Amino acid sequence: MGFDTYESVVKEANAAQACKMKHHCERRAYIMNQWGSNPQPQAEVWGSHGDGEDYTQEQLFTGTKEECQTYINTFQGLTAEEQEEYSLPKYPTLRVSENDRCLVCDLYEKRQAQVAEGRMPPFFIVAWGISQRYGGPEEGGWWYDVTTVEAVRKAYTFRQALKLYRELKQEYPQPRFRRTSAANRGEPDMFFHTFYGEDDPRWPQDSPPGRPRYE
Repeated sequence: MGFDTYESVVKEANAAQACKMKHHCERRAYIMNQWGSNPQPQAEVWGSHGDGEDYTQEQLFTGTKEECQTYINTFQGLTAEEQEEYSLPKYPTLRVSENDRCLVCDLYEKRQAQVAEGRMPPFFIVAWGISQRYGGPEEGGWWYDVTTVEAVRKAYTFRQALKLYRELKQEYPQPRFRRTSAANRGEPDMFFHTFYGEDDPRWPQDSPPGRPRYE
C-alpha cells in the first residue's frame, strides 16, 4: 500500500472508519500503520491449546487473509503424527485474526444496510458503573476497580435514545466525589454509551466475583 503524502494516508484511514462514534477503529489503525517503517500484517494465524490456567495462544503465521487461510487449510485433517511433523502437535484450534477488521464499524454498516432496506433494528443504551474496593494491606494498601452493568435499554431512533439517556442519567447519577477520591464512599462512577449490537467489543462486562489476587 503506497501513499504520496501523509495527508493521503489520513484521508484513506478516515474513509475506512465507517462508524464516526468515538472508538478504536482497527480499520483506521491498520491503514495508518502502513505509513510507518514496520507495517502491520493484514491478518495473523493463532493457535490455541489447553484450558483453564493452562490455556495458551501462540502466533503461528502472518500475511494476507488469503495467505493465512491457505496456511490453515494446509493443516486441516492432519493426523497427530502429521501435525508433529509440522511442529504443531499442540494446536488443535487455528483461527485467523484480521487486523483490518473493525467489529464496531461492521455492526454500524450492518445496521445502516438494514435501515436502507426499510427495517429499523434496535441499538442499545448501556449504563454501567465502576467502583473501587479495598484489596488489601500490601505495600501500604491497594484498591481495585469493579465494573457492574446497571441497565440496558433498546432504542430505535435518535430521539428515543436521547430520552433514554436523560432517564438513565437521572436514575444513576454521578457520585459527588469520583471513585478515586478519598471522600468517595464506594459510589460508582457512571458511564453511558451507545452500542450497535450485543456483540460489540466495547460492551462492558460485569467484573468476576471475588477479590483479585495481589501480585
